[in-house]
Amino acid sequence: MRATVLIIAVLVVGLLIAADTPTAPAGGTKKTPAAETKKGETVPAASVKAEAKKGDPKKGDSKKEEPKKPVLPDPKTYEVKDEVVTDTATSLMWQRKDAGKSMTHKEAVEYCEALKLGGYDDWRLPNIDELRSLVVGCQSGTDACNVRSDCLASSCWSADCACQAGKGPGENGFYWQSGVWQGSGKYFWSASVQSDKNGEKAWDVGFNYGNVYDYDRTQKAEVRCVRKGR
Repeated sequence: MRATVLIIAVLVVGLLIAADTPTAPAGGTKKTPAAETKKGETVPAASVKAEAKKGDPKKGDSKKEEPKKPVLPDPKTYEVKDEVVTDTATSLMWQRKDAGKSMTHKEAVEYCEALKLGGYDDWRLPNIDELRSLVVGCQSGTDACNVRSDCLASSCWSADCACQAGKGPGENGFYWQSGVWQGSGKYFWSASVQSDKNGEKAWDVGFNYGNVYDYDRTQKAEVRCVRKGR
């Protein structure tokens, strides 16, 4: 009798212990790992990864800078009187029409020195700074191009000293002021001789490209003379 009671007691205790033990569902689920925030709160680690992707500078997410547009010369203001054009900004007076024929560099210097025009006889071949001042619509007429009177070596030239052919605001797409100049010349001599290569070349401006470039002095180019005005 006592043995029967003892067996029943053991069975009851076993059932009570089993009832208190939680059971996991078949194929138990993984817990989502968590990451602590500064405030001691917990957020799912997946959210932390998503935030890290949004703006990590090490991942190359910063916006690319847009290329800078080249600075262009301001439009020119000229006074046109018969055969002479005066630049109101520089006071330089220019021969409105080109010489009418191409010349070697030596011939160009001599032509301007002998020119009598508009009642003046002190004309000369322009230096590269003066000739570049006629450029409109191309950065070659600004400080972006390093070729100037204090930088005449071939190394002073860069891609900023030229533009795309035939895209200027002047007649036939030339890079000069529309309605001002006469003649059909494209490449014009300056008096500035290239400082290296034994002075065999001089700088010129090709207004069809806005191009400042060196050219063999024995070759021929167009001529437009200048003088200092008032």
